[in-house]
Amino acid sequence: MDWEGLFQYGFNLAISQDLVRLRLLDCCKKNGVKYCTLLPLRSKPIHWCRKQALLSFNTHYFGLILSTYLMNMEMKVMGIGLKSINKRGKGQITFYSINLKFHLLLMLSFLMLDALKSQSNSTMNDAPLNAWMSSLNDDVSVGALTIPGTHDSGSKRGAGILLKPYFKTQNWTIAEQLENGIRFLDIRCRREGERFLIYHDIMDQHLGFDEVLNDCSKFLSAHPSEIILMRIKEEKEPKNSSQSFQEIFAKYKNQQPDLWYDKWEIPTVQAARGKIVIVDNANLGEGIPYPNLIVQDMFELTKKKDKWPYVKAQLDIAKGSSKNDVLYVNYFNANGIRSKFSVILGSIFRITCSPKDFSKTVNPNANTYLKTNPQGRYGILVMDFPTVELIERMVRANGELHKL
Repeated sequence: MDWEGLFQYGFNLAISQDLVRLRLLDCCKKNGVKYCTLLPLRSKPIHWCRKQALLSFNTHYFGLILSTYLMNMEMKVMGIGLKSINKRGKGQITFYSINLKFHLLLMLSFLMLDALKSQSNSTMNDAPLNAWMSSLNDDVSVGALTIPGTHDSGSKRGAGILLKPYFKTQNWTIAEQLENGIRFLDIRCRREGERFLIYHDIMDQHLGFDEVLNDCSKFLSAHPSEIILMRIKEEKEPKNSSQSFQEIFAKYKNQQPDLWYDKWEIPTVQAARGKIVIVDNANLGEGIPYPNLIVQDMFELTKKKDKWPYVKAQLDIAKGSSKNDVLYVNYFNANGIRSKFSVILGSIFRITCSPKDFSKTVNPNANTYLKTNPQGRYGILVMDFPTVELIERMVRANGELHKL
């Protein structure tokens, strides 16, 4: 067996996962922990340190063992165990000496388990998130897919300091969302003069519709296998505009006519590759009519726990349906704001749940649900503050639809 190669693999794995940040030197420095002498391993092979986030029992742990071994610790650490930090004092971390060959064998066994797990869960031919649709069969209906999306996709700015928590729904720009696997954008436009500006309710997001389209066009040019579904909705009353919403939109569309899929139908993957599929929520008269979608959008809620039952029910409905000629849309978002009074109280006393508050409950629940139910059509899943991990689970749900 190539022990040296295996050793190097573990070290490279640790580097690639940025686990060097968790090395013991940092742990000791941050917690005022003193070194103690090297001790033989006894009954418990691994102890955990409460204050450092510590390590899941998988290849990352063993990569950390190996990277720690290569560091100059002024002691020959063949393997490590982390002892819980004593909260009553500075405490200590104990290093355990153990045969290196044993650790490498153990690491190899977990590498094999991870490889088997990855093989069984591999659903999109390992395509990166920015091109995950490249693995889909061309003849699959878009209605048969599970598609990650964002709610109020342009609301990265939010509002001023006090109101920001209640109007900010995203941490990523439009370009970053697309690169991270998002394929449904919820674009809210306000007419100002002869152009569209992106708003979240009453709040200007300092973003133009032309900038959104520029990001989409660049992305689709670089990744022609991908499809972007775009819900277009008029937000707030127009300002200094004599033109209708439809007239202004037509000007944008005519600038790049080949960018759009505007038929009144749910397309196949092949028909829509490299295009923006219009989801019409503004009476444009083209694209997929929004009223034809099966939508869960219960957003006026008070408690964080109240949103998840609606999301779960829609997940179950979409998974259990065999209809591919409809789009299921499941909004994960909610906001405790119902009036100007609640905005004021919420911003001052933080007694009203914000989009971020709801996302901290709904997103982990969705992640757990998809971990338990990894395959199936769940429709368009529209999130606030999505994570890469959650997007990856959504993408993997399309496993049975990828090319063989």
